[in-house]
Amino acid sequence: MSKKININLVKQNKFYTTQMLRKELGVHIRSIQSWVKQGMKVASNERPRLFWGQDVKNFLKEKQQSRKILLAAHEFYCLHCRKAVSSVNNKVFVSETGKIVGDDIPEIQIMGICDQCGSWVYRISNLKRFSEYSSVFQIENAEEFEKILTKFKAVKKGLSKYNYNLSQCDRKAEENEKI
Repeated sequence: MSKKININLVKQNKFYTTQMLRKELGVHIRSIQSWVKQGMKVASNERPRLFWGQDVKNFLKEKQQSRKILLAAHEFYCLHCRKAVSSVNNKVFVSETGKIVGDDIPEIQIMGICDQCGSWVYRISNLKRFSEYSSVFQIENAEEFEKILTKFKAVKKGLSKYNYNLSQCDRKAEENEKI
């Protein structure tokens, strides 16, 4: 499957013909024929073929789940190698994306170099989850990471997520340092 198919368009308690599935999911008829060869259940082999919605949903969910790669804390997904890889010597660079996730938690980007092909690999996380990664990775730009942590603490001490911006956090962090 080259594109993600919206499985929720298929109603589980309804029968579909090949043409109905094609229109509903926006795929080519050959894709549906290929799915049948791959093991999607057919409710009726008579023409027109009928597919039970629940069977179609289950097949497509399994197909999507089989493509997912779960990463360990020290791994990245390399787009060139198309597999889970580690960073060279577990050295990473950390930068702030400027986005807020969850309850006023800044989002961070962890960057490394693929130990297989040498291309850049990225991982998005937040400061709460970064404690898992910091024990595994060697952070190259530790000063920048300390700045991000200081900004995060400033946000937690009083700035709401609606008026979060880096200049306010810098000022708040400087005020906290003076105290």
